[in-house]
Amino acid sequence: MIRGALILVCWFAWGHTALAEPLRVHIQVDALDCAIDEGATRTLMRVARVELGEFLVDAPASDVTRVVVSCDGVTANLRVDDPITGKALERRLDISSLPIPSRARGIGLAVAELVLASWVELELSPTQTSPDATATAQSRHAAAEVVRRHAPDERRDAVRQPVRVVAMLGQGWLSSGVTMRSASARFAYRRGALGLHFDTDLAQGTQNVSLGEINTLTIAGGPRVTGAIRIDGLSLEAGVGLLAGAARLSGMSAENINAAESSFWAPWAAWQVTLEARAAATRRLSLVAGLTAGDVFVAVNARVAEVEVPTIDGRLLGARVGVEVTIW
Repeated sequence: MIRGALILVCWFAWGHTALAEPLRVHIQVDALDCAIDEGATRTLMRVARVELGEFLVDAPASDVTRVVVSCDGVTANLRVDDPITGKALERRLDISSLPIPSRARGIGLAVAELVLASWVELELSPTQTSPDATATAQSRHAAAEVVRRHAPDERRDAVRQPVRVVAMLGQGWLSSGVTMRSASARFAYRRGALGLHFDTDLAQGTQNVSLGEINTLTIAGGPRVTGAIRIDGLSLEAGVGLLAGAARLSGMSAENINAAESSFWAPWAAWQVTLEARAAATRRLSLVAGLTAGDVFVAVNARVAEVEVPTIDGRLLGARVGVEVTIW
């Protein structure tokens, strides 16, 4: 019989350098008939350490998550007895299709997956445990954090249901000839691949006309629904939504022209479609770049020399860059 052990040490981003009561996992290997020799056992431990943490111990204890690996022919039997949840999990793994040199690595990965599977429920409700659980609340929260850090982004988002704040600067163009500079902010709520956003936008622009120029100021907000896919660590998100608000138009005559100048406010609205790319810089901060296209359906036009001039009107196109911060 060959025995080995592994201890998990979890480090947290919330200002703590280490847990006062670190998570610990002991792995016992009884697998000679699986062609797992002493060297292969070290490989198994190394793989499990990469997935779960590091620091070895030689003996189990009452407060240690215990994993037993045994074999029945070409079937590896895995069992986790977990004092953190007060429950036990078992898995049978057919290793006949794996080359003998790869079996230890395959079993090590399966061990890590089974331990994380035992802790998944703690991510949803770390305070609700079985009466048989003996671990401290601190250990339960630590186990939930380990699951979050190992989960795919889509599943982690679905569980945590994060709310994010996004701030962006951009440049926009209207087919009427207005060039806009914009600052926008929004709240973004995502569940899995789907998202619900509320956009707010402040933009200022100018338009050259025969008697001078028209200055524009727009304030708008509205909902937007998005869907996302992930490609090699980059999230691509497409959306469709509505912007509605108020626009202020003010005329300014050219220096050599004596013309009356006036200003007014009026409502405006547009449909928009968006495409954004998002890359994580840290756990809570992402960099965002995007394109916007749309069509104004409630227009605001100016009058120059008694002639109506399209201003906030027509097709719109914009480009933006910014940052996204997870606040929960």
